[in-house]
This record gives sequence, C-alpha cells and structure tokens, in this order.
Amino acid sequence: MNRPVTRTLVLALASLSLSMVHAPASARQGPPDAPRAAPPEARQGGPRILRGPGGGPPGMAFSFGGPQGGRMMQSLPVNEDRLAHYADLLHLDDAQREAASALLEGSRADFDASRAAFREQADALRKAAEENADPAPLMQRMPELMREQSAAATKIQDTFFADMRSLLTPEQEPHWPAVERASRRDSTLQRGRLSYEGVDLLSLTRDLKLEPALKAALAEPLAQYELQLDRALVERNKVVDEAEAMLRGNPIANQEVMQSEEFQRLRAKAREARTKLRDVNRTAARQLAALLPADTQARFESELETQAFPRVFGESEPSRTADSALALEDLTPEQEAAINDLKTGWEARARAANTRWAQALVKLEETPEGYEDSLSPFGPRDPDSPLGQARAERRAADSEFLDALRGVLTDSQRERLPSRRDRL
Repeated sequence: MNRPVTRTLVLALASLSLSMVHAPASARQGPPDAPRAAPPEARQGGPRILRGPGGGPPGMAFSFGGPQGGRMMQSLPVNEDRLAHYADLLHLDDAQREAASALLEGSRADFDASRAAFREQADALRKAAEENADPAPLMQRMPELMREQSAAATKIQDTFFADMRSLLTPEQEPHWPAVERASRRDSTLQRGRLSYEGVDLLSLTRDLKLEPALKAALAEPLAQYELQLDRALVERNKVVDEAEAMLRGNPIANQEVMQSEEFQRLRAKAREARTKLRDVNRTAARQLAALLPADTQARFESELETQAFPRVFGESEPSRTADSALALEDLTPEQEAAINDLKTGWEARARAANTRWAQALVKLEETPEGYEDSLSPFGPRDPDSPLGQARAERRAADSEFLDALRGVLTDSQRERLPSRRDRL
C-alpha cells in the first residue's frame, strides 16, 4: 500500500532538503587571485558560515563543511571591522578606505538582491510542493537553486575583492597576500568541528589591545603562527570541499554516497586535517600564553576557551535572560539583589559543568568513534558518559536558574523577557 502524501510529510521533506543539500564550495572564495598574488594553494577558501567547534550548533555528524552542512552564505563574510583590518594590512590612505567602504556597500546591496531572488524562488517551490502534495520537484530543483545562489554569492564576493585590489598602489601590492590569508581565516575557520579548530589567535590578540612593547614581543611568534595556520587551513578546506562536492543530490541520494568507500576515505582524511589544524592552534596558544604577563594571560585564556569551545563557554540563554531582567526599568532594588545573587550562583555551577564538558569533548575527539560522538548535535549516544553527564548538569543548572529568576519577577516583568529555549 502506498503511504499517503500528507502536508506534514511534504514540509518535512522540504526542510530535510534545505538542511542536508550541500552546495559545492568554490576554490575562489576569498580574495581573487591574479598573476602577482600568492600561489594557488594559498588562495582557497569558502563562505563564512556559523560557528561550530567544540560541540557547536546543530549540524549533522557526517557534515564536512562545519555544523551547517555546506549551506549557503547567509551574509557576505566582510563587515566594517574586517574591512578596517584589511585596510590596515594594506596601509590604505583615507581616500582608499572610503572607496573600499563604498565597494562593500555596493556588494552588500547585490548580495541582498541575490538572496531575495533565491528566497522568492524557494518559497514558490515549497508552496507548490505543499499545494500539490508532491515534494519531488522541490527536492530535485532545490539543490540546483542553492548551488546557483552559492555561485552568485561567490561571484559578488570575488568581484568585491578584485575591485578592492584595484585600489592599490604598486607599493601596497606586496601586502595583498596578507589580506588573502586574513580573508581565508574570516571565511572558513568557522567551518571547524573540533575544539580549537576554529580558533584565530591573530584576531584574539588583536582584540586584547596589547601595549606596544607586548605587541612587539608577540610579533615574530604570531607571524610564524599565521603561516602555519594558513597551510593547515588550506589543507583542511581542500578535503572538506572534496567531500562536499560528493554531496550534491537530494537527501536520499546523499545517504547512498555517504556509505561509499570513497566518502568514508574522505571522512577519515577530513578528521586528520581537522586534527592537524586544531593542533596548530593548541600549540601556538600555549606558546603565546607563556609570553604574556599574568593579568593579560588571564584575559587571553578566557577568550581562548570561548573560541575553542563556543557552545560550552559562549554567551548563553541564562546570561542573556539575566541581563534582560536587570535592564527592566521597574525592577526594585530587592529584585535586582536577588537576581544578582542567583546569577552568581548559576555562574559558579555552570562553570564547573562547562569545564567537565570541555574536558569530555577533548577526550572524545582523540578516537574515531568518540570524534563522531562529539560532533553529534543530539548529544552523546551514552547519556551516562562524562560528556552526557556534563551536558545534563549544565542543562539542569540553566533550567533551575531560569525558573528561579522568573520567580523573582512579576507577571508583567516576565512577559518582557526573551522566550525560553533549550539549546543544549
């Protein structure tokens, strides 16, 4: 008997198609090459996606492209801060900086128009699938549509960098490879899946606003690290792109591909490349920390653990909710004191759970089986494992804190807080 095609089934298949289809990564995403530029192996890159190392946001364990499974760019990987950094690397003058900003504004407009056109076509496909109770056309066309949008976004990005490069003087031209490396870090580091794989010690130390003397002391080790990181990043991106290129069909076809011997070979190769990139960051982080004074070292290590384990140590729902509650204009002094006490207790409890969570992730990553378990967005297969226990402990701490915080507030105040959602 044929199973009836229901509206729910159509929507589920549509969602599955969107979440699992892999658009091929381009070897020219990042600043475009030219005869005077760095060698080809230093010019590979890809779109900035969402973060994922150290047990990052939801994604499929088989995904090589980071937690997003090869989804398209959601925005151009160049923003004002990054553009300012590129301008500093190139020693642009004020007029050149203004021209580069205008180029970025135009590229964003082109990107937004391209995304709007994609959404219009995608919505039409989903609507037709629902109305006709037939998801087949959607599942067939959507991969093509996503690849077309990815190619369009890549062209917009490449054009921006080519135009920016045209602003340079002959004296500035030798600095362009540094922009290529910086763009590659900005665009692809966050395709990482392992702890430390997505760390960027160059941006981390830059954000610390170090004193000139300390900057000088770190200059040489950071220069060596930049080149080591870039080599490992190019290697990681290459194998990720190879694997993503195999996953171009609908979800059913991709399931068959993932069982193939060639895909399993790439899977093992990807783990090796990711581990190498992770180790480059780990080693450099230890070396840099040893050169810092105690107070700066503490700031460095705090930011490092957030980059190395963003889901574990990054901004959380309890902290956001507490900040929102403390910002309520009609909060009484007694309520404020109570919330601060609750927050202090939660921070201590969460910190202990987070430390165990991070330690469990690191240990799991050392074996092929544990590596797959550490990547799962659904938690470990064994809830009684150290990872499962740490996640459960953190979830309990968060839930109890949020319940207690809301108990301090009035009904009117609670209505103005962000909606609750379980992210662990």
